[in-house]
Formats: sequence, structure tokens, C-alpha cells
Amino acid sequence: MKRPILLTMAVLGLAIFFVVGCSDDDDENPTSPGDESIFTDYRDWNQVEHTNTPNDILGPAHQGNNPEFTRSIYTSAGSMIDTGEYPEGTKFVKETHTYDGDANHEFADPMGLLGMVKREAGFDEAGNDWEYFNIDPEDLSTIASGADLGACKGCHTLATEAVGTDFIFSHPYEFEADGSDFDDYAAWSLIGTETGPDALIGDAHAGNDANAVRKIYKKQLAANPDGLGDGYPTGTMILKTVEDEGGTLIGRTGMAKRGNGFDPDNDDWEYFMWNPDNGDVVAQGAVAMCIGCHSQANTATNGRDFVFKHDGDPFNN
Repeated sequence: MKRPILLTMAVLGLAIFFVVGCSDDDDENPTSPGDESIFTDYRDWNQVEHTNTPNDILGPAHQGNNPEFTRSIYTSAGSMIDTGEYPEGTKFVKETHTYDGDANHEFADPMGLLGMVKREAGFDEAGNDWEYFNIDPEDLSTIASGADLGACKGCHTLATEAVGTDFIFSHPYEFEADGSDFDDYAAWSLIGTETGPDALIGDAHAGNDANAVRKIYKKQLAANPDGLGDGYPTGTMILKTVEDEGGTLIGRTGMAKRGNGFDPDNDDWEYFMWNPDNGDVVAQGAVAMCIGCHSQANTATNGRDFVFKHDGDPFNN
């Protein structure tokens, strides 16, 4: 759903201010840095977002324009709400992270770990009584907190009606790709070049043609089906081409992590197939033949989260 232009411009302006610098000089009722962490167990909370794709709310805030970063959001609330207000004591935490060479979380610097807590009535009436936290990823202690941290409150005031409620944006985000979103695949990371038969794919992708060349591209090289059990982030995109021995394109297929319960039995992947002669999309959705094959990519040997292992993928090879 498209947002009004003025709303988008306002959000981008706030987001740019957030990225350039968030000062806590004007914080009201701040919690002192170094206080005992109230976020120690946040990864045991309800995860309501795990995405690496930008949307029309973020702009550049929270690395929203950098596809190599993933944003994961956790809440102590049992579920998200569509209307009304969250009860006092509700907590949210947002991770903005990529991965180091050993697949460990590497948080954005600065403000790669942020929190929100719904305080008692009257704490900050203009901000619906939310307190914002900048959290140290090392020990989860509070670096700074208050009724606002730079542009935090200003941005979250936009979380109303169709995009959220009570200063909290709607989650999870659903990535609805179309065929044109894959058009620049040649600029993505080439994570595999394969020839010859492959027992896992059988006749698919010219797997029975000893001379065919299969090339696999990944848009977000740092997208990782990490050890926390999150799977690939929503927005992850992978494309495979098949060329004959003369280099002519004879096949093109893709997959995008759509998320938001699109196909929960099959990890919410959406599949795409193109006519290699004219570039038209000939199949899109929860394509049964694709699922049947990719369901094999869920073992230590074959791959993870419906994606097969490829030598050039740093986190699934």
C-alpha cells in the first residue's frame, strides 16, 4: 500500500535526523546509564520482526537503506495489537545487525540495540508514556534513556492508523516482491556456479544436462539463517539462471522470503519462474514443484531454511 507523499517525506526527514545523530540532551526523566538491565531476557520474548528489506517508513533509519543489515524486533507482549494502547510495563527491543565472518551478530554502530518501555501514566503524556533506551549490546546495560532520544519519539508519532498504534509500528513486515524486483540480479553476489547432474534437483534447472551451467545469485550476501532459529530474514532474495553450453539463457527462477504467514508450512518463501525468451513471469507464489524440491534444503548436509548450500554463501555452505 502506497503512503501519501507528504507522510513519506516527513518520515524520511526524521529518519535522516536519526541517522545523523541522536542526542539525549533533552531527555525527560532519564534512567541513569548503568542501571541493572531490564532487557536481559529479550531474546526469549515474542519475535515479531526479522527483516532485511527497507520499507516506506524507515528510510535510512536503522540501516533501512542497507540490505546487508537485518532488523529483528522482540516484545514482551503476547501479541501485537491493532488498536488501543499497550499496557504499562510492555517492552520492545530492536536489533539492527549484520554478521561477522563467524556468523556472530555484529550490531550497527551507533545505536544498534534499542528499546522501548511503556511507563506509568503521566511519564510523558505527549509520547503516550513510552521511554526509549539505547542499549549496550555487550552487557545489555542502558547507555541512555528518556522520553525521547533524538528523533525517536518524533518518528514513532507516525505509528497510527494503517501503520501501527500507540507509537508502535505494525509488525511483521511483509515483503511483496514482483518480477521486476529481480531485474538487477547480475549486480548481486554470485554465490555458486554449478555444472553437471545434481541428485537433489533431478531434472529441474536442466539438472540432467551435463553441459548446462547454473549460476546462483544472492541479493543480500549477509542474509543468514542464523543459529537463533530465525531462518532467513524477510526480504531475502535469491535467483538462479541456467545457460546452455553456448551461454544462452534457458532458465531463470527466483525465490523471495515474503514472511508474515504467507506460507507458514514452508517458511514463507515465494517462488518465481520466468520465460527465458521474453522475460515474462510465468509462475509466482507458493509453487508446489519448487517447494517439493527445496524442502530437501533443511538438513546439515543439504542446506537450511529451504535454501541449498552454495560455496559462495558465507553462512550456508
